Amino acid sequence: MRIRDQKCAVAAAMALFLLFSGCGKQDKGTSVPRSVVSVNYTYTEEGFFCKDNKINRLEYFDYGKRAYFPVCSRPNCGHDTEECTAVSLDRQAVCVGQLGEKLYYLHPEDRESGAFYSCDMDGGSVQKAADFSKMPNSMYGTVIVFQDDHCFLAAGYDQFDEETHEFLGVTSALYSVDLKGGETKALLPERTERLPAYGLYGLYERSLLFAEWNGEEFLLKVMDLDTGGITMPFGEFAVSKSGRLEGERFVCGVNEEGAEKVKELNLETGEILEIAQMDLLDVYWKEGLKILIDSEERTWQYTEDGEIRLIREGEENRFIPFGGKGELLVGTRNYQDLLYMEKEDFLAGKNNWIVVAEARKDWAALTPGSPHPSAG
Repeated sequence: MRIRDQKCAVAAAMALFLLFSGCGKQDKGTSVPRSVVSVNYTYTEEGFFCKDNKINRLEYFDYGKRAYFPVCSRPNCGHDTEECTAVSLDRQAVCVGQLGEKLYYLHPEDRESGAFYSCDMDGGSVQKAADFSKMPNSMYGTVIVFQDDHCFLAAGYDQFDEETHEFLGVTSALYSVDLKGGETKALLPERTERLPAYGLYGLYERSLLFAEWNGEEFLLKVMDLDTGGITMPFGEFAVSKSGRLEGERFVCGVNEEGAEKVKELNLETGEILEIAQMDLLDVYWKEGLKILIDSEERTWQYTEDGEIRLIREGEENRFIPFGGKGELLVGTRNYQDLLYMEKEDFLAGKNNWIVVAEARKDWAALTPGSPHPSAG
């Protein structure tokens, strides 16, 4: 079955990230129509933003330059005070996305107040975009999507008894926030459950892929953004482990009659393909490189002919990829240290990775007019 007949190749429409040209000065750059947030990372086709909790500032890794630097263009900035936009953005922003030539970030203050704000690529020219006081749901594997001048996210707030302070549950919904017009729309009604009722896995064309709690499990569903219609193209399909949407293909872990399995679901055709029988820990699913990591610290490559090949084993050899371009892979060893290495070496089981922080550029030593670390 097909969810939509018209093809627009959203995955191929990821645009180039805006490159800065000088300390205190930036070029207009290329407009970016889409970015995707997962935990503390925001992905574009050319690199990723990171809310680095170790140094408490917003930084960016450029795949092409293999350089890591703070989102700030102040001359001679030490990047250690609130005057630095990289520091202030890290402290204020719950999540950061890029649309066009602007950054957008969510800054909720409490249950009654909060907003999405826009700013320039260096953190300047801050303006309120839309009121929004809720926190994004924290289900593992879910994302926040910035696209078509909107932010799509599952979000809510905790409920407590006013007298006893007993936790009563989470009130949450699936939202669309118009970052140009300022309007917030609940795509699904608010529900109060013991855990977040919704999780968003991504946007394919004009279809949102999400999971909804039915009291026992999370069922996978699709919403047509143009009609508001909700379907279950894969039937009563429950997601039990992490999942990832790449283009029209969604890969996830499921528990089926007591057995842990990995399945690939095609949103275009409705086909369900069993990839492997394993307890899935993490997944990287790109054209040309498909990786599964199981709970026993083993890394498997799913080849183009449908075979599973063991390529890495043991915690000391674990490199969990989450991004990259061409022959470059970026990942993590323990969900804290950021690393990068060549794809060929990764597949060969080598551990000759480089710690991303070692690629960090010291802007404090730059003087006005000096070239930006990412320049030419």
